Formats: sequence, structure tokens, C-alpha cells
Amino acid sequence: EVLLTPTKIYSRLLLPILRSGAIKAYAHITGGGLLENIPRVLPQQLAVELDASRWSIPAVFSWLHKEGCLSDEEMTRTFNCGLGAVLVVAPPDAQRVLRQLQVHDEAWIVGSLAHKQPGGSAVVVRNLKQSLLNASAGGQLEARNSERHENSITPRKRTRVGVLISGTGTNLQALIEQAKCSSSSAEIVVVISNRPGVQGLKRASLAGIQTRVVDHKLYGSPAEFDGTIDRVLEEFGVELVCLAGFMRILTGTFVKKWTGKLLNIHPSLLPSFKGVNAQKQALQAGVRVTGCTVHFVASFKH
Repeated sequence: EVLLTPTKIYSRLLLPILRSGAIKAYAHITGGGLLENIPRVLPQQLAVELDASRWSIPAVFSWLHKEGCLSDEEMTRTFNCGLGAVLVVAPPDAQRVLRQLQVHDEAWIVGSLAHKQPGGSAVVVRNLKQSLLNASAGGQLEARNSERHENSITPRKRTRVGVLISGTGTNLQALIEQAKCSSSSAEIVVVISNRPGVQGLKRASLAGIQTRVVDHKLYGSPAEFDGTIDRVLEEFGVELVCLAGFMRILTGTFVKKWTGKLLNIHPSLLPSFKGVNAQKQALQAGVRVTGCTVHFVASFKH
């Protein structure tokens, strides 16, 4: 219901103040959030510094930040984070304008202008993460607990996941980013590639995840190859196996052992656009609806 509430139209409230001549610039914060809307009303040499602790952030933004695993930049580039409109006012006029606004709606003095540094951002938002935490229900208590008792809180048990790859690891990267979220139920403990030197191994290493190479070319049979992968998974205590761009067919023995614990992900709605470059295939086909597929892998008797 909160997300479906129509945006406020500020023209009636702001017209008398705008006509008074006290407003130097006015930005309505819509799509593009704080980072893209405010610079549109500023001279190129100026930047604005906002302090998120100075205004009230609605709890829905805290929820979006947490459940969407969104970065601070994504939050401020996409949402207004509680600032529906921003007015630029000279310091001597600020308190008077603030009082006029507060008669009709919530308003705050949230920041100041400064000369933009070469190569610097036009908008800097301070204290956003803490303010989003405080906006959540019980956020202040949660913040104190995380600061004072970080080591005493028992973390939620996460499922130990092993990921099998063969190439660049673009699907793997999405899994890594999701696993970083506090709301994730998964922990990637090992990434196994059947090809050495691929980009996916580098992605895993950069994320601090253990990697192993089990080169299929070095094994005399598929059973030997699968058996080696199985031993690596057991070594790391893997509870769930995810095939993310893994380009080998696994034996029935391996699949049977991991039945109910073996997932495959593919960046298209199967059976359309199989194999590599699924997104490119979908674009070239001109489809209007696309997505991804996640399914359990199972073996069947013929």
C-alpha cells in the first residue's frame, strides 16, 4: 500500500514561497533519485552535501535497502529516500522558509552547497546506511546490538553451497552478490571449474571464496571426473550444489547421490535459448518476456 500511494504534488504548497523570491533552485525528486535530480538545478561548479541523519527516512526505504540488498548508491540513485522535493535557499532565508513549509508538511534543513571538486560527485550523501537502519522497526536497538555485541550474537546457520562453473562466471557473480546479503540463506564455500584459468575462478578468488579446478580432460572416464568433484564437495562440507554455467553432463550416479540437493540455473526461460549467450539470443529473437530458470537436476530410468 505504501509503494502504491501516488506521489505528492508540491506545486500548491510551494507556489507562494517560490513567488517570494527566496528560492534559488527547486528539484522534484522522482526517477533518478537524489543523485540525478538535484544536479539538474545546480551550476556545474557546485555540489551538494546531504546528511541523511537530518531528515526522517520512511521505513519502506529501510525495507527496500535490506530485502533488495541495495547499495547506498543504488538507493540514492533510484529513490528519494524520504525527500520528495529539495529547495536551494540562501542561509539567511533558510529558517524562515523552513517555518513556512512546516506549517503544511514535514521539512528539514538537510545539507549545504560547496564547490565541486575536480572529478568529484555532484551529490554526496552522508550517514545514509545508519539512518536506513534506524528507520527500520527496532532499528536503533539493532544498531546498538551490532556495535556492542557483534561477537556474542549467534549468526543464523546458512546452507553451505558449492558452485560448479565452466567459464566467465557471470551467473556466479550474481550468486556471490546475493550471498553477501544479511537476508541470504546461502554461503558459497567453494567454486569448482572444469576448465583452468577462466574468469569465474578470478571472480570467486576476489570474493574470498575457495576455488578448485577439476579438468575433465585429465580423466579417463566421466565417472572418474564426477567422483573427483564429489570428493571436493565432501571436503568442503557442501550441502547444496549449484550448476552455474557448468558445461558438462554429469553421470547418473552423481546426480542420484545429490538428488534434491542439485540445482541448475540458466539465464533464460527454458526451453528457449539454451546454451551460451542466452541474453543475446533473447534480444536477437525480439521476445517481449524473458527471465531465468532455476530447477532441480534429477536422473530418470529409461
